[in-house]
This record gives sequence, structure tokens and C-alpha cells, in this order.
Amino acid sequence: MKPVDVELHDALLESVAVNYAKKLVSLLVAYYPEPVASSKRVQATIIFSGVERMSGFTDFFELANNRFAGNISHWNPAVGVGTTYIYLTGGMFAVTAKSVKFRAEA
Repeated sequence: MKPVDVELHDALLESVAVNYAKKLVSLLVAYYPEPVASSKRVQATIIFSGVERMSGFTDFFELANNRFAGNISHWNPAVGVGTTYIYLTGGMFAVTAKSVKFRAEA
């Protein structure tokens, strides 16, 4: 699945893992596969490889407080090399990487 084809509005950010030695960042999210038709979120992993930079800030209270509705407002994934922006109800992430992949759980 191409990241640009995925809608993360109302998704949940579950966790973030960083491997500095391997230049990897992984985000575990729960999202609606079909934003209008889906009634249940499914888990997926967003994997950034060849990471050059990562910055961001998160307000843990706001993220927890907005879990019922979804704590991801939207995202703008890079196509190929570039910076992906993920906007949260209580913060944001910007990850500059060589690639971004979206893997939905089966």
C-alpha cells in the first residue's frame, strides 16, 4: 500500500520506536482502512528507513484525551526521499528519510 493512498485522519498513534544505529523510525498506528465505510480501526506500521532527521513534540495528556476520536489529525507523507509530516491533536512529527512504507496488519 502506498503511503499517499492512506488517510490517517482520526487514526491513533500507539507507539514510536527509534533505532539510531540503523537509521530507522517505526510508528505503530490504528487507522480506518476506508475512512467513510470502516467502523473499526486496524493496526499498521509506518516504517521510515534511511532517516536523516526526526523532530517533533507530543503532549501525552492531549494524545490520551483524544484517543476516543483519534489523536492523528492528518499526515503528509513524502513521496520517495523527503520529509513526512504527521499532525497530532497534541503535537506533530517531521521525519526526513530516504523512504517511508505503510504496512497494514493482515
